[in-house]
Amino acid sequence: MRRASPFLLILLLAACTTPAAPGATSPSSAAAPAAVPAAKVLTVALQTEPRAFDSNLFGVLSGEGGVTNVQYLVNDALWVQAEVEDYRPQLAVALPSIEAGTWKINPDGTMDTTWKLRPNVRWHDGAPFTADDLVFTFGVYTNPDFPTRTEGRPLMESVSAPDPLTFVVHWKTTFVNAYREPPGDDVLPRHLLGDLYKTDTQAFVNSTYFHADYVGLGPYKLTQWVQGSHLELARFDDYYQGRPKLDTIYVRFVTDPSTAVANILAGAVDVVLPPAVDLDTALDVQQRWAGTGNQVHADLDGKFTLLDPQVRPEFAQPRDGFTNTVVRQAFYHAIDRATVTEVITHGLSPVADSYFAPHEPLRAQVESFIPQFPYDPTRAQQLLAQAGWVKGPDGALVNQTTGERFSTEVRGPQGGGNEKLLSLVADGWKQVGATADIVVVPSARLGDREYASTRPGFNVTNPSGPPFYERNRLHSSQVTSAANRFTGINSGGYANPRVDEILNQLRMTIDPRQRLPLQQQLVQLQIGELGVMPLFWEVYPLLMIKGVSGPKLVLNAATQNIYDWDRT
Repeated sequence: MRRASPFLLILLLAACTTPAAPGATSPSSAAAPAAVPAAKVLTVALQTEPRAFDSNLFGVLSGEGGVTNVQYLVNDALWVQAEVEDYRPQLAVALPSIEAGTWKINPDGTMDTTWKLRPNVRWHDGAPFTADDLVFTFGVYTNPDFPTRTEGRPLMESVSAPDPLTFVVHWKTTFVNAYREPPGDDVLPRHLLGDLYKTDTQAFVNSTYFHADYVGLGPYKLTQWVQGSHLELARFDDYYQGRPKLDTIYVRFVTDPSTAVANILAGAVDVVLPPAVDLDTALDVQQRWAGTGNQVHADLDGKFTLLDPQVRPEFAQPRDGFTNTVVRQAFYHAIDRATVTEVITHGLSPVADSYFAPHEPLRAQVESFIPQFPYDPTRAQQLLAQAGWVKGPDGALVNQTTGERFSTEVRGPQGGGNEKLLSLVADGWKQVGATADIVVVPSARLGDREYASTRPGFNVTNPSGPPFYERNRLHSSQVTSAANRFTGINSGGYANPRVDEILNQLRMTIDPRQRLPLQQQLVQLQIGELGVMPLFWEVYPLLMIKGVSGPKLVLNAATQNIYDWDRT
């Protein structure tokens, strides 16, 4: 006999009360006490189980499989991104600003940013959070034994804590994003980890703190982590913004999209977080739910889907294929992006031709600099011939010098409609004579940076627009390798000295008027050489039962505002 889900039982028990026996009377004449409100329990389905509660030290790729959502539940940071390109203070009272005098550019070209911290913030064990925790975090994340991906951190020369509620960063040079650059992606508690880190860094990394014994600063605290099954989180009553609305949150790891849908239809989960379910399935669920009050949200999340080519000769297949800019241009011409976008997003999303979205204010000033590669198989064939690839008698592309046939690979994570996307891309390339094997990456490998970096062909990925000119996504310094433990954000290996130069200038240029010509040059180079191949702006569905409020999708995560979540 199949046993009922423990999560479903919890929901049912919470909703039930024992009826009074007929004719029962009160043992005294005093008024009966007020009924105790039923506990508010929320069960969330997440596609991928995180490796640990730290997105850098343990090589977890941000956003893949929705794992970013977990960190927002249990730990806060100096700031949070409330909307696309809308950054708001969280542990800090305000973001550093030149107007307020908390962001100073010094005559020698260095900078200082000052963060004033909120008072009365406590860790989940009751210890006070102070600027000393940020100093400790900076020391960990700048340790060369723990290479991390943040662009701004190497530009920080030193940090200090003049008092418990003041944290100061001294920068080696000007940096445009200093107002929202943390010392570490995840704040670490000195009182719990300081001594261990000082005496044994390996023991520090292996500490149970990052798993079953995690202590954070967020609105909910970890009470149990059952590997391969779920997380159990409890409301943190001493949270500095006030008492959170939910009593308990369960985060279930549901790798199979069909199972996630079956769970929410059966009432075993209350929310299915992206990217577990593709848009087709979500729209089917929406029809089934018509008139029930249950909710399907499908909105632009500020990210775009792209193909990230492998351009390093030691990994790329075929050998004389995508390492050649002309070949990349040919294959971009061979993708019918309008049809791909229509099929995957049902027309809800615009086609992407760059990292500048159609609605972005800067778009009008850079649009004429964006090279265009419309769907044109004939042009694709011409460019391939120019690069030495010609169709043989059987219609297969053959290299005229080596005799090698054009065979490559396209990879993408499970769910979110990626299987269909990979098929559409592979079919388009088949028309010009290439064979593209489709590889659906299992959830267990989504955080494997080496696996992603050493691919022979393409990864499907979904960054937000700004990283290309704010986080140096295609800078050569960000190329992943064994030397940096594959922690860069340039996993395809694209490198161009002129692109590096422009990115370096953008990083140090704060005046928007001086930044514009650099951005125009950059998009012309990066898209012209197709360091990446933009496809479409994303629409990710979010499924919620009736009565749940708060979830809002921003850059593939919906829990940035978890403190505001509620259910009735």
